[in-house]
Amino acid sequence: MSLPLAGRRALVTGSTRGIGAAIARALAAAGAAVAVVGRQGDAAVAVAQTLGPGAAAFGFDLSDPHAVEVLAIGANEWAGGAPDILVNSAGTFPSATLEEQPLAELENALRLNVQVPFALAQAFLPAMRVRKSGDIVTIGSVADRAIFAGN
Repeated sequence: MSLPLAGRRALVTGSTRGIGAAIARALAAAGAAVAVVGRQGDAAVAVAQTLGPGAAAFGFDLSDPHAVEVLAIGANEWAGGAPDILVNSAGTFPSATLEEQPLAELENALRLNVQVPFALAQAFLPAMRVRKSGDIVTIGSVADRAIFAGN
């Protein structure tokens, strides 16, 4: 049986649970070595241990401005350069009315949902272009297209 992603390395943010974990499992099932990224290192290790050989775990809170830089360094070391696949799945959706929403929550949402995927693409895309291969996927939310009452 041929695995379509055999020999490829994928970095998946927000992959300790939910959609991110499902993406990490699907990539591993297709033959990719997967690096799991999540806020809690122990949760990242637990998921990575289920993904087979070559899997890695990175415990980073990507809302920390320095975390992306450190993650990029670690991911480059793990992958031997930029990963073949980057999946931006980490994100947040603060649920509150405008009047109740603390500005810090908005800043955190913009950081995780917009700035982090942008910064990771900046970190890896140049090397992907040089080698003429690589894929970047950014997962959005239904909240990107649908209005939720009171939010």
